[in-house]
Amino acid sequence: LRNRLDFELLKANIILSTDKSNFTKQWLPEKYFDEDSFDTLLESDAVEAAANAKITPIQMHISYELLKLESLETQIKQMQSSKDDISETVEELRKKYRLMVKKRLNVTNRDILGKIHTKGEKQLELANIFDKTNVKYEKILGLNK
Repeated sequence: LRNRLDFELLKANIILSTDKSNFTKQWLPEKYFDEDSFDTLLESDAVEAAANAKITPIQMHISYELLKLESLETQIKQMQSSKDDISETVEELRKKYRLMVKKRLNVTNRDILGKIHTKGEKQLELANIFDKTNVKYEKILGLNK
């Protein structure tokens, strides 16, 4: 529930801050709103945005990742309505999203991953953590596949 609320607040802030008649301060820099870009949210930007939103930086990271996942799924649906074969493009977009989330998960789960000695086992554990996180995100967004 908390993640869903924070995500909705971030979306509302983006909408309000783009309205020139409204004087709402945008929490995140403009560079994070490109649909094709899956830039990892810099910690300094997360801290600043979180302070403005009155949430923790990790909550801002999660809200941003939810925003990107929702945008990705919307983009895929739009692409699927065309007659072209989009499977490679969809996989490329999903890979960019997955790598963006895994970068954060690698940092936030350093204690767990640090105990694992082989690279393959670390990759497998990170993949498991990502899968669990992604299932939660899909549930929050109502994307249950």
